[in-house]
Amino acid sequence: MSTPPLSGGVPYLERLMHCPRRLELARAELGTLLNDYLEAGYVRQVESVLGSLITLDTQGLRELGFMCRPLSCATVTDQLAAHEAYALAKARGYQPVFVSRNYLRLSDTEGREHLLYVRISSGLPSSATIRTLLKKHAPSLRRTGGSLIFYVLRDPNYKGHAKAIQFWEVTNNPP
Repeated sequence: MSTPPLSGGVPYLERLMHCPRRLELARAELGTLLNDYLEAGYVRQVESVLGSLITLDTQGLRELGFMCRPLSCATVTDQLAAHEAYALAKARGYQPVFVSRNYLRLSDTEGREHLLYVRISSGLPSSATIRTLLKKHAPSLRRTGGSLIFYVLRDPNYKGHAKAIQFWEVTNNPP
């Protein structure tokens, strides 16, 4: 069985290559075409801790020239979370200086440097993880008066940590 043509959907697949979409957003962007793309194997729906997400499937990857397998649900979740954390940081007035797979180095208008760690598919950071990250980044955080920020599903209400730690919660209405 051959796959139906994309009818102009290649640019949409390219956007999905860089960042998966929440199901509601994909429906708004594609309308009834979303069901056609799902049935044809261009995109797939995964259920994650962030809800239903749309990402590339095998046929969509082939359409873009990739012969690899689709990404795991955890990777798709972290990809979307990093994208949303970036947008949230920009909306709050931070300027990204460096973007990595699981963290962003940010600067604010006062010249302070902050580290934003994305912690979604791996769960809340443990106290040991927080201590390790504070120790690892203490010189730069002290030098600039910055903070360590975690992008998490819910605020863990940790007690006894320095005021240099913030928790930003995921919302259903990302910026």
